[in-house]
Amino acid sequence: MLVNFDLANPDVTNGKRYQTTVPQQALFFMNSPLVVESAKNLLSRKDFANISTDEERVSFLYAMIYQRKPSAEEIALGLDFVSQQPSQQRVASTAATGVGNPRRVSNPARG
Repeated sequence: MLVNFDLANPDVTNGKRYQTTVPQQALFFMNSPLVVESAKNLLSRKDFANISTDEERVSFLYAMIYQRKPSAEEIALGLDFVSQQPSQQRVASTAATGVGNPRRVSNPARG
């Protein structure tokens, strides 16, 4: 796992570490069960469920994840992201029926 995060070789002296971000790091976090479970736990909190506006939700998530208030630009980016997501009702019906899900292949033999 630490190879994805450019772990320094402990057998070699290294006077300066370079900051690197590679695609493997993003893939690790996108596919990590720990990250998925942490996100689910964060969104299932009662204090998050009681928030009424998207702007307040974005601010709450920044406070919980980054331990700081978001900038105006970060709030705008968060609101833009939320506006591009399907509604909860659509997600729930798609998950239940598989209709509209390009990954689900119907089996003609089963009907």
